[in-house]
Amino acid sequence: MINKKQLLTSIAIFIGVYLVLMLPMFGGGKTYGDFYRNQGFYFFHEFGQNGFVVFEEHEDNGSDDTRVYLANKTLADSKGDVKSVPFNISTRILAYLPNILLISLFAATPVKLWKRALMLIGGFFILHFFLMTFLYILILCKYLDTPWLTMYQDMGKTSQSIVHYLNGSVNHGMGLNNFLVVLIWLAIVFYFERNILSKFIQSNENK
Repeated sequence: MINKKQLLTSIAIFIGVYLVLMLPMFGGGKTYGDFYRNQGFYFFHEFGQNGFVVFEEHEDNGSDDTRVYLANKTLADSKGDVKSVPFNISTRILAYLPNILLISLFAATPVKLWKRALMLIGGFFILHFFLMTFLYILILCKYLDTPWLTMYQDMGKTSQSIVHYLNGSVNHGMGLNNFLVVLIWLAIVFYFERNILSKFIQSNENK
């Protein structure tokens, strides 16, 4: 029989944590945005052989809080200036919301607090790996869509189609990212706490 008390408690914790982290006054979105931009610059400021990528905070554009500039260092003019291609992204949609979903899921998981914390840390690193991979795909796609930057134009048509397909799948909308978060959560929880389902099942002796 389902342990309704534990189930309702987990649901309440999940909703509560998610809503609190969503509140602007909490400041989590802005803090994470700074972290995401710093990580993006750390991994991708030198992109490929000649590419250069810059991330800047961009508060005055609705939900798109970050402006990304793409350039090719070999295209500098006589003064050393390099023209760049800007585009805007939302760190909130691309990364912050998947992260607070992950936090909320682990917060609602009925295991010991120390184990919950360790599983969350592991989940964060796994999710972060995927989010940076998705950012790489997005930047690569933007370079492909800007021929005058003369980067990756020798990439085969099939490879370009794959990059555009992946970009459309992982960087537009939240469905796949949220599905990935749930998969990460399930994989970690069932690996380290295989009897997790018993927490939601009430035996006859405890009725």
